[in-house]
Amino acid sequence: MKFIKKTCQVSPLLLLISAYSYSADTAKIQFKATFVAASCNISVFNDKKVKGDVDFGKVITTNIIYERVSPKEITLQLSNCQNIDLVTPSIKLSGTTLSGDNTLFNNLVDQNIGVALLKDNGERFKPGDIVWTGKDDGTTDYSEKTFESNIFCINCQKSADIKATELNATMTFQVEYR
Repeated sequence: MKFIKKTCQVSPLLLLISAYSYSADTAKIQFKATFVAASCNISVFNDKKVKGDVDFGKVITTNIIYERVSPKEITLQLSNCQNIDLVTPSIKLSGTTLSGDNTLFNNLVDQNIGVALLKDNGERFKPGDIVWTGKDDGTTDYSEKTFESNIFCINCQKSADIKATELNATMTFQVEYR
């Protein structure tokens, strides 16, 4: 059996190249942020432009049936807005509504009479709706917005159909930032 001896010669230049380590340039960047909460104060004013309940007073039942109750205004006011240059304050509506109509607010859900918050076109807001927000052009009037509210009845054809002797409804307005 013959053994073949192989030798390998390595060029000194090749050893020099492989032994030399390359260093690449590096660059670093540091990120910083200051976290702040956007905030606005919200106030609700009744039809007399004071904080307090909206009182429809004594209402004749036939006026409810024929939708002749005089609407009452409420005004939402935003003030002392802080850190809102990158967000838009939006006002979200919540509250308890009738089981038969989610646009009529009443703390007693089994009744058929409630109060509605009306949009500019006469349609009714429902819980979860954004009732007021910044303008589409990116600017916002953060002062105030006035809405009408009114009393309505579900399936009322005559006075005896009205199941309530009083109305007690609560609407909650919450500021959200989008």
